[in-house]
Amino acid sequence: MPKVGRSVSPDITSREDWEKKEAERKQLHSAIERRRRQKIQEQLQILKKLVPSCTARDDNEKLSILQGTADYIKQLQDLLIQYQEKDPSIVPSAARFLPVKPKTTHSILSTLLPNYQPPKSFKKIEDKPIKERPVHMRMETLLC
Repeated sequence: MPKVGRSVSPDITSREDWEKKEAERKQLHSAIERRRRQKIQEQLQILKKLVPSCTARDDNEKLSILQGTADYIKQLQDLLIQYQEKDPSIVPSAARFLPVKPKTTHSILSTLLPNYQPPKSFKKIEDKPIKERPVHMRMETLLC
């Protein structure tokens, strides 16, 4: 005597459940990815406002914002080196206004940008110090 009642086989039900769970998983992943892209866009807009060469531009192209930021940081580093070579006392006296004496790119960025988080995917860039200022010694000191 055949069973009466259930019209759908167990295989079809489990497949429907699997498809439903898979659709939910994809939706969740899409939402997470959307939030990640939104956060990246927000941080790029912050960078665009901070970097003078990017502020003048109307484009929102990520590459141009990142290139402009990298160029600006290089200019600031070069300017810092020039000031250090001109007057070695400038940087130490200005450093007392900073909460922490920055020695690396990450510490400088975290000082300037409150929401800055170092990249997780790169190997330790933190170990690479920014070019130290040249040490000026008098000739008498070297000869003694």
